[in-house]
Amino acid sequence: MSRRLSLAFLSMVFFYGLSIAVAPRPALAVNCSYPVCLKECARMAGGTQCSSWCDKTLAQRRSSGQCKG
Repeated sequence: MSRRLSLAFLSMVFFYGLSIAVAPRPALAVNCSYPVCLKECARMAGGTQCSSWCDKTLAQRRSSGQCKG
């Protein structure tokens, strides 16, 4: 019985460590600049939707308090 518990515990620790290693890292600083947003959007996705996406993203960041102004 204790052997099963030990194996279950070790498996749980292994998968927890694996999930931490694979999880995306949060950004260190929030981008609040419209020109920088456009540049990053174009670099990552491209297309004509960047201005609309940046407008929405920056508005959300301002309303959540991540960006001032």
